[in-house]
Amino acid sequence: MARALARPDKLYPSVEEAQAMVQSMPSLTLAQRRDRAIVACAFLTGLRAAALSSMRLKHIDCEAETAVQDAREMRAKNGKSFTVRWFPVPSEISLVVVEWKRELESNGFGGEDALFPDSKYLSTPKTSPAPLPILETSGAVNKAFRIASTGVGQSYSPHSARHCLKALGDQICTRSEERKAWSLNLGHESMVITEAHYGKMTEATRMQVLAAIKQKDETSDDEKDLMLRYLLHALTPGSPEYRAARQLVRQREAALDDGVLE
Repeated sequence: MARALARPDKLYPSVEEAQAMVQSMPSLTLAQRRDRAIVACAFLTGLRAAALSSMRLKHIDCEAETAVQDAREMRAKNGKSFTVRWFPVPSEISLVVVEWKRELESNGFGGEDALFPDSKYLSTPKTSPAPLPILETSGAVNKAFRIASTGVGQSYSPHSARHCLKALGDQICTRSEERKAWSLNLGHESMVITEAHYGKMTEATRMQVLAAIKQKDETSDDEKDLMLRYLLHALTPGSPEYRAARQLVRQREAALDDGVLE
């Protein structure tokens, strides 16, 4: 269901609806898969349309699960450069981005090539050593969101992805440190105010906090139920369920000891 911020014109999707948007998009052609990856990347990184449309392959690291907004090479608001840790959205969204980059690389694309090139460059494998240019405008991003919105019967702008992620952070961030890391990961404009309230936070600390949030959020309802039954002594000792629950509890206790899940 669509959510609204204080002003009624600021509609944004829930995370579940964001997943439905991505999965509803056509993917038969390279151009269609590019559009789908644009929408997925918006929900994965929270980058604005101008930054998304000017990304190169080197700006997305699928192993580290990060994206770089480099103001020297990208259309970045206020000339701000920073590294984004992927937000803890459903894996179906992140997988689209991973598969898109992998497909481009298999077609001869390199780090300096546009991550979301004009469709005219997608008809044949890349053979020229010259880097493929980034999109000149954010038009393709707007178009991709129109297509994605049609699949869920709504009309969402690219910026609605940031509102969606802001709302997700409000739901799952329970400590001031988590809220600050989440805000900084969105490249929040009110960073000075945030620092005045909570103090400065290094990039390394932000990445650690966000990794902990993701780990905390990845505990499924079934796993939580299994741990509860274990703690209530409702499982038969030695059974597969008992052993699985004991392992989950021990992992969680270790994470708490390390300060990961505080």
